Parts: sequence; C-alpha cells; structure tokens
Amino acid sequence: MGYAVPLAILTDGSQLPARTSTSKTRRVSPSNEIIVALDLETTGVDPSSDAIIEVGAVKFRGDEELGRFSSVVNPHRKLSSFIVTLTGITQDDVDRGAEWDHVAPMFREFLGDHAILGHNVGFDAAFLRSNGVFPKGGAYDTSEMARVGLPGGPAYGLGRLSEQFELTHDNPHRALSDALATKDLFLILLKKFEELDAGALESMRRLGMSNDWSMAPLASSILEFLPDERRKSASGPIGIDPKELGARLRARNARVAPGTSLSRSEEPDEQEYIFQATSAFSEGGALSVALPGYEPRDEQAEMAEAVATAISAGENLVVEAGTGVGKSLAYLVPAAMHALSNNSRVIVSTNTINLQEQLISKDLEVVSRVMKELLPEGRELRSAQLKGRANYLCFRRWSHAVNSAQPDVREASMLGKLLVWMQETCTGDRSELALGRDAPIFNRFSAQGAAGCPPQDGPCFLRKARGDAHGADVVVINHAMLMSDIVMGGGLLPDHDVLIIDEAHHLQDAATRHLGLSVNQFQLSADLSSASGESGTVLSYGRTLQASGGSNEALDPVPRMLAETTEAVERASKLASEAFPLITEFAATMTKEVGGTEVRMVDAVRALPNWEPVRLAAENLVTALGEAAMGIRQLLGRQERINSGDAEKHATVLDLSASLDSISSAHIGLSQALLDPQNGFVYWLRVMAGGRAVEVNGAPLDVGPLLREKLFDREECVVLTGATLTHEGIFERMRTAIG
Repeated sequence: MGYAVPLAILTDGSQLPARTSTSKTRRVSPSNEIIVALDLETTGVDPSSDAIIEVGAVKFRGDEELGRFSSVVNPHRKLSSFIVTLTGITQDDVDRGAEWDHVAPMFREFLGDHAILGHNVGFDAAFLRSNGVFPKGGAYDTSEMARVGLPGGPAYGLGRLSEQFELTHDNPHRALSDALATKDLFLILLKKFEELDAGALESMRRLGMSNDWSMAPLASSILEFLPDERRKSASGPIGIDPKELGARLRARNARVAPGTSLSRSEEPDEQEYIFQATSAFSEGGALSVALPGYEPRDEQAEMAEAVATAISAGENLVVEAGTGVGKSLAYLVPAAMHALSNNSRVIVSTNTINLQEQLISKDLEVVSRVMKELLPEGRELRSAQLKGRANYLCFRRWSHAVNSAQPDVREASMLGKLLVWMQETCTGDRSELALGRDAPIFNRFSAQGAAGCPPQDGPCFLRKARGDAHGADVVVINHAMLMSDIVMGGGLLPDHDVLIIDEAHHLQDAATRHLGLSVNQFQLSADLSSASGESGTVLSYGRTLQASGGSNEALDPVPRMLAETTEAVERASKLASEAFPLITEFAATMTKEVGGTEVRMVDAVRALPNWEPVRLAAENLVTALGEAAMGIRQLLGRQERINSGDAEKHATVLDLSASLDSISSAHIGLSQALLDPQNGFVYWLRVMAGGRAVEVNGAPLDVGPLLREKLFDREECVVLTGATLTHEGIFERMRTAIG
C-alpha cells in the first residue's frame, strides 16, 4: 500500500540537515529558544487504545520559522464519523497514509531535544510516549498560558483564541494548521508574561515548586534572562504590591461615608418632580437629546409617571411592562432624578446577571446624560454594582495561599490567574474572570466567610465595592443579595428610600431558594477536606494561634481544643463518606420508582423501612458536624491573640471562618431536612452526577408573610416590574405570593 512520505522542510526549501549534537551549548530565553510546536489528530482520546492519524509540527525560534513536518498516518482501523467530521480527514486519506514505523524516526529527528509546544500539550505528549516518541526538552502549553495570562478569557480553545488575536488558522483540527496557530499564539502570550514584574514571575515559579505546573518552568526561564534593570521587583515577593493595589482601589472616593444616614436638604415640589421626570420621555425631551434615534412611546411615559408618583408619595407600585415598553429607562429616569434632587439613594434589584450588566454598562450611562439635561446645575449621577461576599476575591486569603500553601496544579493555576488579574482589576469581582470548571477553586479565596475580618489598611475588594455603593445614587444588586439582606436582618445594603425590583416574577422563587436550605454532597465533602489534614484550615489556624502565644503555656487550652476539633472534623468527614452514599442510594431508588431526579421527603417516605438506616447515618453525621462546628467556633474565640494587622496570620482566621460557615450551614440544613422537619417547610432530595451524589434541599411553603414583614413593611417605596406579572389581567396571584 502506498503512503505519503512526511517531509521536514526548512523555510528556504532545503532539507533539514542531519543533527550533529544532542546537547545545547547554553540555555537561552524562551524568546530565543528553538521550540517545536506540534499537534496530533487521533482516533480518540485514550493513548493506550487510540491511534495517531496525523502529525503536524513547526520548528521556530522567535519569529523565525525553521522548518515544518506534516504527515497523515495509517491507523489500520476505521475512523468514526465524528473524527471524519471534526478533522476532515477521510478513511481514504488514512488508508493511503504513512506507516507510523516510518514516521516515528523522522519525527524524532525533527524534534531532537528541543522543547515541545502544544495547546493542551499533555494530550499530545501522552500519545507520543505511548507510540515510542519521548520528547526530551520540556514542554510549553499555550492552553495553560492563556488560562493564566488571559484571566477574562472569554474562552480558551485554540479556535476561539485564534479568532480573538486574528491569527491565521485556515484549517482548524488539521495538525499542521493547529501547530502553526499554536506557535503564533505562544509568541503573543510569551510577550505578555515577559512584561510581568520580576516579583510576579518569581511568585509563579514558587507556585510550581510542589507540583508539575507547566507555567513554573516558563516563568523561571523568563526570570533568568530578564534585563538587569528589571531584575529588582517593584511588587514584592508575592507579585503584587499591596500599597499600590490599595491606592488603586481608593482612587474613587465615596460621596457618602459608609453608615451615614441620608437626609433631604429641603422638601421638593412633588408635582414639578413628576412633571420633569415624565417630560423626559416626550417628543424633543431629554431622552431624545441624550439618546439619538429615541422614539417616544406612550406606555413608557405612562410607566415613568406612575413610578415618579409612587416615589413621590412613598407608596408601593406594581407595573407589568411587556417587551418594547422600555421599562428600564421608565423607572431609572424618575429614580435617578429623585436620588439627585434629594441626596438620597435608590436600589435596583434584578434576577439575572445580564440585566445587571445592561443597567450598569448601558442604561445608566444614558440616564446620566438625561440627568445633565434635566438638572443642568446638578452633579453627575453615580452608580455602582454590589454583590455578595462570594463574588469578591479576598486579597488576604489569596496572599496567604501564595505564601504558605503547597498547591496542586489546579490550585497553582488559579492562584497564578488571580495574580495576573490583580495587575489590572479594580473590582476583584469574579464576573471579570473566565472560571469554567475551576469556579469552586475561586471560592477558597473569596471573601465568603470573612465576616469577622477587622478594619484594615490593606487592599480589600469587598470594602471597595461597599464603599462605591455607599457613594452611589443608584445601586444595582441581584435578588439573591436582597434575600441575604433579609436573612441577615439588614446591614448588607446601604441606606436607601426607594427599592425597585425588576424581573419581579422571579422574586418568589428567589425568596424560596434563599430563605430555604441546600446541602450539596460534593461541596460539603470538599469543605471538610479543606478543613482537615496537616495543611487544612484547622491546623493552619492552630499553628498560627500557638505561635502567637498570649497565655501560660502549661495552662494553655489551645492544644487540647485543637486536637479535639481536628478529631471532630476528621470524624465528620469519615461519617459524611458513609452517610451520603446511603442517602444517594435511597434517593436514587425512590426516583427510579417515580421518575425524575427528585424525591419529596413527606411523612410517608420517612416511614419507609429503608429510610431508618439512612436516618441513623444522618444522625451520626449531624452530631459530628455539630461537634466540629462547636470546636471551630471555640478556636476562633481565641483569635484575639493574633494581631489583626498581620495579614498573613489573619488570613488563617478568614480561612477557618469560611470553614465554619460551610460546616455550620450543613449541620443546620441536614438536621432540619433529615431529622427534624419544620412545619411550613417542604424538603426534597435531588440525585446528581448520574446517581453518584445527592443534594439535600428545603424551602418554606409560603414566603409571602415573611416578605411582607421583612421587606414591604420596612421599605418606604417599592416598585415591582416585569414582563409577566398578571394572571388573566390581574395582579392578585402575584401580590398574594410575595406578600
């Protein structure tokens, strides 16, 4: 059978010369190193059973291309329709392809002992090794370089990155085309890393010391060949200068100090206010000036007048506004005018992130221009977005992890990604990051559980967000945060006298979800795991506590408390690994009988014979979780020993506080849902991961009375709006549901 002979061709068209030496005379920087970018197309993803069907590679040094290698390989098997569609390589192509035994020696010669480069290079290296080709010069991975160097993504596939940087990539999923695109992408990303401060590169190098993180050797190589004038770090050992970051976050001064009550300077003319707010929507009005192409709509003007009237009178209002009405501007214009005219504040709550982003980045910019027309003597409108703690990076927790942790590859990658991101971010908001499957790792470094964090001069993204909110006229939040404020009894949101709830048809569901409980097996297992062990949050905090001294060593109760708490956490972890499989099996059995993935925990279900062993296991787990939570709480009660000004030591307090939050929440949730159900609540089990795990849930049957007491009776003015709020033309059903 004939086959295509692979060629290794220099850019000038001559054949590659035979190698005369297998050693390099000296090390060189990555920008001057000879590297082989490669890509393989295969019959599948398992190196032990699948075969290579195409090899493509390009040898280069900086911008200079030194040679190419390309060959179709005969796998001696039938290709799947998926592979044919994905690659465009046909069965006829591979049947006429080269034998691997012929390709391999030529490819080894082409590779030499140079470093290889690939997009997810581990995949290609594994296939090469399983087929007798062993790269000798190390490896660079553009996929990992992109994940770290482009924190915001938006995506990290080779095709999307090629589009983002307008790279030539004529034939995606063909080996040589992918290799050429990978080379071009590497050179772009390499420049970004070469521009990093020496401290940031050193931090990346150290993050890879305890693992095989591919970014560490790259950072080390760049460091070694930095010009002398750049060898001294301006950012310090962690790669970020806390003073510079703190100054960046303080750059925008708050108009109103946190905690300051708002007051009106004088009583406004209500009729004049309503008239002005409504006039903005007329022909030739302020909106026409601020928004070219604006077309007045009667429904929008009618809604704006209703909103202005409700705000002026301090009354509640429900408005159904279908598509095309332009409801966002209809409530934002009168709300903003009220805020500016009265030195007050308006909060807008939405259900979806998309609407929040639209309000902040688009609608409020238009409204700001409208205000300049309506109130030419007034100051500029200020707006801010405020989210829950879990959305913000905690600088202390991150810096502590960088300084003291021995991360695995995924953790090192996240810490490095956050390092690059913090060179520029002014928000610390996770929405700026492309996290994907690594979102749970971000949670370990978020401000969640940092409620006890003392005032400090260091950088704090959460404090910055709250400061911006206190200095804003219009604050945009989501329903989840609104519900959290209710659960906390207030204090999360800045003072305000108008609350606007957009997408109000989701309010009942949001209240049901956030006023209820949920314990996820995977999350609890991860939280218990992070709390236990030598590097866990309990012992890390304990070592900090003991090192801080503060009491008679012989009488110090901390070692005993630490031993008891460590034992309690480990016992809870062990019992969780025993109880959850039983709960999962019970739930899976029940759902098979009724269909779906959820089973309601009604009395009849709890009376079944096979529930009893589940209940006993749950009882043991709940007891252990309670003991673990109590032990952690007692340890945290000793934190006065630790100087809150010592950021690294205090980070262990924040980490342990986060563990307490999760363990306490699971203790309360499992106790209520599985052992002591409350009247007025409904409970259910949800089977996850194809029957391998379970989530325990509970929610109040009727959130209306609670919302009336905690929300509507306490707010001065609430405007609810959405596209679908009525049933058969009346609001009664929705009004009753939300109280």
